[in-house]
Amino acid sequence: MTPTSEQEIADILRSANRGVGLSGGGTRAGDPPDDLLAISTRGFSGIIDYQPGTLTLVVRSGTPLSEVEAVLDESGQCLMFEPPRHNRIMSSTDESTIGGVIATNASGPRRVQWGSCRDFVLGTRFVTGNGRILSSGGRVMKNVTGYDLSGLLCGSQGSLAVLTEISIKVLPRSRSSATLAITGLGCADALKALSTAMATPHEITGAAYLPGAGPDDSRTLLRIEGLERSVRQRSAAIGAALTEFGAIDACNDHERNVELWSTIRDAEILAGQEGSLWRINTAADICGDLIVRLQGLIDMDYIVDWAGALLWVVTRHDGDIRDQIGDIPFSATLIRPAGALNIARFHPPMEGARKILSGIKHVFDPRNILNPHIDLTGSRPSP
Repeated sequence: MTPTSEQEIADILRSANRGVGLSGGGTRAGDPPDDLLAISTRGFSGIIDYQPGTLTLVVRSGTPLSEVEAVLDESGQCLMFEPPRHNRIMSSTDESTIGGVIATNASGPRRVQWGSCRDFVLGTRFVTGNGRILSSGGRVMKNVTGYDLSGLLCGSQGSLAVLTEISIKVLPRSRSSATLAITGLGCADALKALSTAMATPHEITGAAYLPGAGPDDSRTLLRIEGLERSVRQRSAAIGAALTEFGAIDACNDHERNVELWSTIRDAEILAGQEGSLWRINTAADICGDLIVRLQGLIDMDYIVDWAGALLWVVTRHDGDIRDQIGDIPFSATLIRPAGALNIARFHPPMEGARKILSGIKHVFDPRNILNPHIDLTGSRPSP
């Protein structure tokens, strides 16, 4: 089903007598089980209001991400949280919707400087599991008051409500950038270099480590964006702070930098790798310990983003890597399972958090019909 209005979505949910599988562009998860009532938000699309002068955009949830970004680009603006595309790593030809981006809290490399997708959502309209149409927040910053229900829905994977309308803060797009690269560093030294750079006051908007095929192929990458003169000055200052780590190559070609960081944003380097793909969040200062632990247990390839707080891992392993990591704090999401691997997609929360999540789910979706195959409490799927 492809409803074209908010009221139609509400009527469908109110009368639904079985589970409902929600989808936007279909680029971030597999197809819902066949026994669910499939609903796509793609029919509910379009930009409602865009005010470049006040840096605000109001858009329907089914609007393709490319359409949103094209409109913003005409005014020299962008979604500063840099939403990633999962097309390549999911082997999908579909296109992300803005609602799917918000529902997954999808955030790219700029998160190290600008925060996550959630930080740019001013307000939402949504339909709960029992068909109630509600709103939270507002369309401009001064109207954002009360409980942050919009922030709660970001990252809820469509398990709490159907997003219908989203108000987003946008910002000017950078026209100049530089990428500083150090080649040949091992993981420990690379993470130390990233940490050293992030401790400077020079507003780094990307910090990644690509191990490469061999030790000499690795690249430790830092991105600086802004006005051309500022980029030059900050690049020089960061380079001076990193002299102990070796020679630094600087690329000031903005188009090349955009292309490079897009591949990092989308984890494209791992797209052709066979195995299960995991997205792991951890503290940047223990990322190195986590990588060493994993490498001692399984055959894997990986890349590091967010200065060590985000780890993309492809494993040639039949089980759940979460059972083997031990006492290192982390949260792992299974993005793409290998073969018939039947394990929970989301990291099981602690018991206290599990109870809170269950209570929130009951308030928003008392009949448990919204995306019942997506369980954020971390329960194991049925065989």
